[in-house]
Parts: sequence; C-alpha cells; structure tokens
Amino acid sequence: METDIHFLCVRCGTILLGYPSKPLPSFCPRCGGVEIKDIGREGEYTPKEIRKEYGAPFRADLFFRKPI
Repeated sequence: METDIHFLCVRCGTILLGYPSKPLPSFCPRCGGVEIKDIGREGEYTPKEIRKEYGAPFRADLFFRKPI
C-alpha cells in the first residue's frame, strides 16, 4: 500500500500524511472539512504555493500524520 502521497484540506490548510493514495481521505481529522485535494509527493510542492493555489489558510502546525 502506497502512503507517500500528501493531501490538502482546503478548509483549514492542513497537509495530511500517511493516508493511502486511493481512496482519498473522506474528511479532515482536524476540522471535519470534506474538500480534500491530492497534492502529490513530498518535494513536488511547497506548502506556501499549494495553499495559495487552493486558497487554503495558513497554519503554523501544518502537517498531520494519520494515527496508527
């Protein structure tokens, strides 16, 4: 199972890590937002650019890893 794809919650700006690439996470565990975007692998994006592209807010605690 591939887990290196990162996802963005457009509602709160959190980048979700550790989730399988298919299916997309159904909601953000931090805010409950349901608009989740596949943003690619680490190194294919910068957090600042990706938040600007999708209009997501800034977060100081940007990353959230799926609990085991």
